[in-house]
Amino acid sequence: MILTLKNIYNEVLCKLKTNNIETPQLETQIILEHVTNLKLEKIYTNLNKKMYSKKINLIRKLTKRIIAGEPIQYVTGHAFFYSLKFFVSKDVLIPRPESETIVDLALKILESNKYKEVLDLCCGSGCLGIAIYRNCKKKIRVDFSDISKKSMNICLRNIEKHIKTKNYTTYVRDLYGKSSKKYDLIISNPPYVSQSEYLKLDKKILNFEPKAALVSKENGFFLTKKIIKKSVRYLNKNGTLIIEVGKNQANYVKKIFSSLGFDDIVVSKDLNKINRVVAGKWTK
Repeated sequence: MILTLKNIYNEVLCKLKTNNIETPQLETQIILEHVTNLKLEKIYTNLNKKMYSKKINLIRKLTKRIIAGEPIQYVTGHAFFYSLKFFVSKDVLIPRPESETIVDLALKILESNKYKEVLDLCCGSGCLGIAIYRNCKKKIRVDFSDISKKSMNICLRNIEKHIKTKNYTTYVRDLYGKSSKKYDLIISNPPYVSQSEYLKLDKKILNFEPKAALVSKENGFFLTKKIIKKSVRYLNKNGTLIIEVGKNQANYVKKIFSSLGFDDIVVSKDLNKINRVVAGKWTK
């Protein structure tokens, strides 16, 4: 039997609906776009196009992974963040819309200061630093640092895709490492989930996303405190640190900034009106 694009579309949609996938039509479209290399409008105008067994088998294989609960971003190997397409794997967190708050704030700060040197700390896929670089109206340099070599491999793929100059350096190290380099702006989305919070997360996160990129000791505050305290050695005078925090963590994190002598401390809300990002200026 010869299958058409319409046949396989209906087959995938039916399987996803039967297995109670939350957004079956959207995920069907994403799978077909990914495998056929056709945009959605092209799929709809080519429904009678014949499908070959190699692509049919791949579509069915990816469908099984979605039914098993795997996030669509890992299934296709990419995710969108700040309107940019990024490579992702199970070695990095899936970029989330709430983290765009960091990018929005960083771009405002870069616009109103003579900053040039930026560090993306705990960079994972590199989506934060890359989104800032691509959207900044002036010439900046962005460095990327992560403790995981596997994460950095994904980050490098994204850098090569989106940054066409050599205005970057990558480091596989624990936070700042032993570097003596200073920055005008440091951004970070570190692990900040406590162990007890982690166990309550969605099964897709528990089963597929890297725990090391999510969980931190001391009720989720260990790495956040370490990043803030050590940042004073790596920020230029009047430099800024921006850090993402968990729900209900902002007030405590703001106190850490204040206790170390940071000025102009601000808390920014994400799209869900949750206090998601804390920033402070090092004026010492």
